[in-house]
Order: sequence, then structure tokens, then C-alpha cells
Amino acid sequence: MPVDRPEGALVGRADELALLDRALADARAGVGRCVLLRGGAWVGKTALLDLVTSRAEGFTVLRATCDQARADTPYAIANTLLPTARDLPELWEQAASLARSGPLLVVVDDAHWCDSHTLVWLNFLLRRGAGLPLLVLIARRAEATGPVSELLAEAAAHSHSSVLRVRPLAESTVAELLHREFGEPPAPSFTRLCRAMTGGVPALLARLVADLRAEGVHPSDQHTEQAASLARHRVARWVVPSLFGGSRSAWAVLRALAVLGRADEQLLTALSGFPARAVAAVVEDLRRYVGPERDWPRPVLAGALTGLTGAELTCLRARAARLLNDVGSAPEAVADQLVQLPVLEQTWMLPVLEEAADSAVRRGDSTAAVLYLQRLLEADGGTTELRLKLAEELSQTDPAAARRHLWEALQASEDLRDRARVGAAFESSGLVPEQPDLAMRGMTETLARLDEQEVELRAGLESALLSLGAQHVSNLPRFLSSVRERTPALAGARGLAARALEATISARCAESAARDALAALAEGGDELGDWWTRACASVVHLAGDSDAAVAALTARLARSGRSGDFWSYCQDLSIRSMFRQESGYSGAAKVDSQTAAGIVDSRQWHGLTSLPQLARASVVLEQGDVHGALAVLDALHLPTLRGLAWEFPTYLMVRGHARWMLGDRDTAARCFLDCGRYLADAGISNPAVTLWWLDLTYLLDELGRVHEAAEYVAEQEQRVLDWGTPKARGSWLLAKAVLVGGTAGVEHATEAVEVLTGSQARMLESQAKGVLGRHLLRLGEVKAARGHLRQAADLAVRNGSPVMAQSARNLLLAAGGRMPEVAASPEETLTDRERLVADLAGAGSTNREIATELCVTLRTVESHLTNVYRKLGVSTRRELAAKHVRLT
Repeated sequence: MPVDRPEGALVGRADELALLDRALADARAGVGRCVLLRGGAWVGKTALLDLVTSRAEGFTVLRATCDQARADTPYAIANTLLPTARDLPELWEQAASLARSGPLLVVVDDAHWCDSHTLVWLNFLLRRGAGLPLLVLIARRAEATGPVSELLAEAAAHSHSSVLRVRPLAESTVAELLHREFGEPPAPSFTRLCRAMTGGVPALLARLVADLRAEGVHPSDQHTEQAASLARHRVARWVVPSLFGGSRSAWAVLRALAVLGRADEQLLTALSGFPARAVAAVVEDLRRYVGPERDWPRPVLAGALTGLTGAELTCLRARAARLLNDVGSAPEAVADQLVQLPVLEQTWMLPVLEEAADSAVRRGDSTAAVLYLQRLLEADGGTTELRLKLAEELSQTDPAAARRHLWEALQASEDLRDRARVGAAFESSGLVPEQPDLAMRGMTETLARLDEQEVELRAGLESALLSLGAQHVSNLPRFLSSVRERTPALAGARGLAARALEATISARCAESAARDALAALAEGGDELGDWWTRACASVVHLAGDSDAAVAALTARLARSGRSGDFWSYCQDLSIRSMFRQESGYSGAAKVDSQTAAGIVDSRQWHGLTSLPQLARASVVLEQGDVHGALAVLDALHLPTLRGLAWEFPTYLMVRGHARWMLGDRDTAARCFLDCGRYLADAGISNPAVTLWWLDLTYLLDELGRVHEAAEYVAEQEQRVLDWGTPKARGSWLLAKAVLVGGTAGVEHATEAVEVLTGSQARMLESQAKGVLGRHLLRLGEVKAARGHLRQAADLAVRNGSPVMAQSARNLLLAAGGRMPEVAASPEETLTDRERLVADLAGAGSTNREIATELCVTLRTVESHLTNVYRKLGVSTRRELAAKHVRLT
């Protein structure tokens, strides 16, 4: 069947043209060559042949295009090329004679319709003409079958033959063409649309671009929707009519095919209402002229639907759904039709849609499950059960929608059991209601009225009340009193977690709190839930074992990463970033915070969570970018943030430090004081949650008003003793050192260094060494001061804190010491040779192997490795491998 080919432009074919140019050069040099061009319809094979022919200067050109009508005529194409030749010997003699007199180019287009006799001659020509200045170009579709395919394969198998696969244009090439034609860079969405609507076929793309320009469309995001509407009609209008004209049966089959989305001839026969032979003819034509089914551009089929009214299309889809259901197709196949119907009016439809949703959930296909559940929600008004299922599927990808569905279910349901299940769902999804106070009241009332026999429901609701109470500042006192009153009755992993968190908030024995938290993590596993897992990890971190806390989060991240639970992944990354930064792993903290912030940006979650932004601001500030940190903080929604018991104090601390670094000490002091008051009002008495009182002491010392800090420091003494971690004790000793000054201050600072050395509060250890150096300097003990200040600067560099390192370096220089400029990371302190030794040792090489590799003595390797260990703050090869990989 002849096809009206749209005109197209040759673009993005540099590699293909390079191969063809080499083939031309070989033929000029007397080397016989053959190139077979393979590709789908309209992909640009003919355009390549045209261009190569135009470049064949000095060649005798024989060219013919095959057509289906002459496919069975012996030598039909050969006689088009050489009209006077009657058989194979004469064809060979005439072609060889032409080649001996000068280079010969033989071009056969659409060879999938070539007669077999001509292909036999071409194979003979290739075998005998290897030493002639001959180039044979054969263009064919990829789907050729039967004897023709075998003969073409034989041609491709010759030693001097090449196969050139002409593929649809890549997205980058489409963008290049659009830029050239429109005179401006296209928006990515516009580029993706044009490629999708044309299948990357150059001829269709060129024609689409011409039409879009004629309609005044620009390649911008704003015009993408208009372009889509035009493209849907234009591409189909060019392709489908050229194949099938006005055939009523063909159009009916095409419409059935567009609706069903697959070339099942039995189903197409039933849906189109035309005989099987008519269906088979249409499918065969599509495969022959357009290519394999996977290559049929969407608009080629969708265009068949453009002439239908809305009612006709609805009727066709309803018939397709019924047909698929009656033949026992998978529920999802039926549901794909049902979701496109405006009304689900037949009784069988909703159960099938529900079955499809359940099947998609079991397969882990959240996208399909959400699509089916949302359509069910529209159809039956939304039962509590349905909203719970939908919220569960949305919780990791669209938490805002999940939260909305849960809130609506909580408000709409009057059944106590349903309300209890919704309350538990808030906790299991890790989401906080938009109105937590109202939610707490409603859930508390439900718990009071719920039958005592509903043990499981009551336990789930009690756990949800505890987690919600622990997260929101107005409900935190209720959480604390509830746990204290019911401590003996709190059972299971979440009971352990609640006890550990209450003990942490109240600063009551870090060792006991950490033990309960670790037991909860071990006992609860995945069943512990997102929020309680993070709470337990925070308890362990505050109790001084940051490495164990990071390990717990890392295990969860591995699981949520595999399952695509983006919400949990983002929250866990943010918390881990904060733990790592405080523990002296700023490089790893930076990576975590960047990844979490990227997820928030890509999914537009800015109003739903503040943890990623707080982690990002903290890391950015540690690197010295004050304005960058403030920009992140300023983008947060303060009214929401003020209600979050754990996030708002972090916000105040980061903002206070940023204002301090800008020289605005008064605002910084207010931030630290506000943080202390906020924590006190919430009932959080643990001195290690935020060190607002220590930072305030430092700041007031700079202002010459250090005596004003005495009250706040004294307040923390008993709490520090009760909590008992190195971080808490070291912080209090540092505050005392600044308060008292003189020799007593040196003694307190010395004790702080001893307490913190070897702990996991590495940032604070660097601070302590700096404070000790400063106090020694004030007493005139310059030499001793230099040693501690150098240690402070080195440790700060290893921790990845250039701000802290620069502060210690400035004091060291003031004391007459010497030190190179502060490096941005520990890696930058290594010499080239030390870096090389670190690379080899971290990769597992022994000292002797390193010495042999670098042609140095064993002693030299040991010296370099000692320096590497000192600069990176590690003591074993295993630690070196871990830290070196993180830093690089």
C-alpha cells in the first residue's frame, strides 16, 4: 500500500553520516562496500540515502525504490536499475563494467518490498565485486520476514558489509532541532512532549514543528498544553489517513485498538464488530508500514478517536471494559477502562475496580493502586476503609494528600472503631494532622468511649496519642503525664520507646533511656513505625552513642530506599545528617542534607516538613555560608514550625548562630533565650537537647556580660548530673570555665577536654580544646595555649567545620603560632603522597604492597600513614576506608 510520507529534515545523524562517508571513501579507493540501513517507518532512512547520493561526486548512481506491488515480479528492481539487462549474468556484466570505468553507487530503498531475484543479484554483486570501486546501500524496515529477510541477512553477512541502525531521535537531538527551528531553547517539558507525540520520527517531528510555528506556539512550559492539543490531532491526521483512507472497517478496528491498547485480534474483532480478516489486515498494515507494535506512536492510534463524540467514546470504553471482564482478563486491564468512564453505573464495575486496587497493592504498584482507589472514592463517596487504603498508598509519595484523606476520614466517621483505625493510621504513616490539638481531643474522646474488649484497637490508638503528643508542643505535657502515670502498663516496643523518650525529655539517666530505646528498636523492627524509630534513634544519640543511632537510621534507609518509601527516606536522611554533623562527619552530613533537600524540592513538599530544610541550613552554616543558611530558614512556614516541639528549638539555634556570625549579637542572644524558654514551657528539661545555655554563655562573654549567664548555667547543673553523658558534662564544664575564668576556668576547661576526648561529641571536643587554649592565652601561658589551639583547629578540620577551625587558627596566630590556611575538609590537609597512601591503604593494600607500588621504603609508608591517621582522626585501616570514602 503506498504511503504519503511527510517531508522531514535530517538532524542528529552525525554518527550515521560519518559511517556512510567512510563507505564512500572506501569505494572511491577501490574497496567494495555494502551498508544496510535498518529502521522503522519515516525514521529518516530515505533522507540519509538522499544526502549520501548528493555527496557521491564522481560516482555513477543507480537508484530504485521498491514497492509492494512489484514484490513478486522477478528482477523488477534490478531492471529499474539496469533496464537492458535480462538475467543475472547480464546484470553482473553491466554493473561490473560501470564499476571498472569509475566508482559505482547502487541504492535500493524500501528493500523489505524487494523481489527476491534482485536480492540474489545484489548478493552476487557483493561477492564478486569486493575488489571494485562499488558501494551498495540498502534501506529496509526492521520487520522484514520470510525469504526477503533471509536474503537481506545474507547481504549483511558479507565481510565488507555494515549494518546501520537508524533509530528515532533522542530527546537531546529533539531539543537541538527545536532550538534551531524556534530560535530559543525549548523547555524540557516541551521537548518531551514533541518527542512523545512523534515517537522521535524526524519526518513527523519536522512537520509538527512547522505546524506549531504556524500556530504561534513557543517552546515554553506555558505553551506545552496548547502544543499537546495540536499535536494529538495533527500527527494522527498525517499518518492514519495515509494508511487507511476512508475505510470504515479500518477506522473501527483502529478505534478498538486505541481503546484496548493491544493488538489482540480476537478482542479487536469483538469490539470493532468487523470480521477477523478485516482486523488482521489492519494489524498487518500497521506492522508493515509503521513497524513493530512497540514503535506505534501513541498519537497514531489516539488520532483514530478524535472523530468520536464524548458519548460515543464513553460507550466504546464501557463495551471494552465489559468485554475484557467477560473474557476473564486481569482486573487491572478492566480497571484501566473503568477509570476513564465518567460514571460507573453498572453494579459489577465497583467490585472489579476494588479487586484491581487490591491486586496493585499486593504487587507494590502504588501508582496504579492510587489511580483505582481515587476513582472508587469519586464513585461511592468514600468509605473510611477506602480512605485508609488510599492514605496508606499515598503516604510515601504524596503525604499532603494522604494527610487530607485521613483528616477527612477522622471528621466524617462516627463509628468508634473506624475512628480508632484512622488515629492509628496517622501514626503508622508518620504524618501529623493539620490541626493536632483538635485531633488529640477527638482521639482522646474516642479512646474513652471505645469498648475495653477492643484491645488491639485501643493499643493502636493509645500509641498514636503518645506519638502525636510527643511531637506537638501544646500536647507534650500531656504525653509526659500520660507516660509517667502509665509506665508499668506500657508494654511492647512502643511502650519501651515511650518510656525512653520520657526519660530523655526529663533528663533522667541516659544509660537507662538508651537501653530502653535500643531494646525497642531490636524488638519492634519495622513494626515500631517511622516516628517511634526516629524517636528511639534520637534518644540513643542524645545518650551519647551517635554511631548506634546512625546505624539504626542507615538500616531503615536501606529498606525504605528499596521499597520507594520517599517520605520516610527523606525524614530519616535529615535526622541522620544532624547526628553526623554533631559527631564530626560534616562531609557525610552534607551529602545527606543535600539529598533530602533535593527530594523535598522535586516533590514540592516544602509546606509539609521542616526537617530537611533545618538539616540543610545547619550544614550550610557550618561551612560558613551565613546568607545561604538564612535563606533556607526564611523559606520555612513559622506558624507551623512553632508548634513542633523538636524542630522549632533547632530553628532558633541555627538562626541564633547565623545572626551571631553576622555580628548581630543582640538578636542571637534573643534566639538562644527564646529557645531556652520554649523548651521550658514544653517541659523539655534535658540540657543536651540544644546547648542554648552554653552558646548564650559564650556570647555574653564576648559582650562583657558573662555574669548574666550564671543563672542559666546553674539551672543546668543537676540536670547535667542526672543525664550524665560526656556531652552534657563537658558542656556544663565549659560554661563554668567561661563563667569563672582565670586558673579555675583553666581547670574546668581541662576537665571538659578530658571528659569529651574519646566521646562521640567530636564537635564539642574541638570547642573544648579551643576554650582551654583561649583561657591559657589570657593567663599568659602562650606555649601551652598554642598546643591546644592547634589541636582544636586540626580536630575542627577533621570534623569538616571550617568556621570552627578558622576561629581556633585566628587565636593560634594571635598567640604567635603558625598554621597554613584552613582546609575546607580533612582530605585537603593531606599532601599528594599522603593522599595516595590513603587511597591504597583504604583499598586494602598492605604497607609492603604500598611501598612496592610507590617505590619507597617501608618506613616512609609508615610515616605517611601515621600522618594520615592523625589528620583524618582514625586509628585503623577499617576506619580509614570508611572515612576516606565518605570524604571523597
